Amino acid sequence: MQELVVLNPVAKINPLRFDPAARPRDLRNLKVAMLWNSKAGGDVALRRIGEKIKTEIGAEVDIEFVQDDHPSAMSTLQRLADSCDAVIGASAD
Repeated sequence: MQELVVLNPVAKINPLRFDPAARPRDLRNLKVAMLWNSKAGGDVALRRIGEKIKTEIGAEVDIEFVQDDHPSAMSTLQRLADSCDAVIGASAD
């Protein structure tokens, strides 16, 4: 008799859950970071969003392209949380 081994291709679910951060009512006079995970096209989206925030809202925007682990390292996320009022993240393909 032959033995057949079947693999389950479904990824394990990450059990970590986080509540969404409080959203600011207005971005004026806030420091906004743009977090990119290095996927192709994400930088294009973030640059465009950054331009719109600067020209249409008048907010200070610090565009930071992080080439980190996927997902971003906790130290990176903590640094952004400590130094920015808001963070916009993007990925693309």
